Amino acid sequence: MKRAYIRMVSHTYASDGDEKSGNPPRFVPEDTVTVTVPARFSMKQDGFTLAFGEKNEDGAKTETRIVYESEVRILTLSRFGSVRYTATFEMGKTCSFVYAVPPFSFDAVAETEGLDVHIDEAGGTLTLAYRLTVSDVLRHIEIRLEVTTDGKSGGTEERNTSA
Repeated sequence: MKRAYIRMVSHTYASDGDEKSGNPPRFVPEDTVTVTVPARFSMKQDGFTLAFGEKNEDGAKTETRIVYESEVRILTLSRFGSVRYTATFEMGKTCSFVYAVPPFSFDAVAETEGLDVHIDEAGGTLTLAYRLTVSDVLRHIEIRLEVTTDGKSGGTEERNTSA
């Protein structure tokens, strides 16, 4: 794997509706996180792998691995550490998984709403949008990754959070 840098912007929107009552959910901004971190990047004939680590506000570490299979357009997102899960994203499909924040575990369902990938040996962008339901709480998540392999994106970890 070669060295890269990832700038990740993640937007979370809370639902203020109740689909069960027939009211479609409207999503309102809840949180935006921007992280720039060093990463490991490996391009393969049928896709790529990205791996990077993060620390949350209390110093707990989480390792993230993203594997994209270009021929079938499937993205697998795995996190290990203070948060643990593996979810598979494919346009229009739903994925069920266990979302663990030790010592707690929650049933989760993700419905892929958007997946746009433009990454090659030099880097590029990845955009993922999905609805996430964890224990009957619905959120809309939008993640945009900018990947560079030229070393020009810094190298220091930056974390900005806003509510």
